[in-house]
Amino acid sequence: MEIGSPTASRGIEETDGLGRPGRRAQAPAGMTSDLDIYRTANVLIRERGEEADLVPAERADSFLEAGDMAGSVVWKQVLKAIKETQRQERGSRELLQLSR
Repeated sequence: MEIGSPTASRGIEETDGLGRPGRRAQAPAGMTSDLDIYRTANVLIRERGEEADLVPAERADSFLEAGDMAGSVVWKQVLKAIKETQRQERGSRELLQLSR
């Protein structure tokens, strides 16, 4: 997946929950699927760690300055997904520490 363009991938292979190929997720034209948003967020977290939120924040601002509201909205969704994912990961680590 190209980080610069979360809308580039429209047909994404999904599984049926057991690892077997399932139906293809297809976002309606002009929309980005939640799957694309979270995949982009996870790539950024893996590559940038705690600084993952900087990329979508900068991209959202750039798209907004260029007058591309749709692009700005997509990157704001990625930013929200990163924050949510990082919050869940921190909570999981805290639970593990408490159980020791």
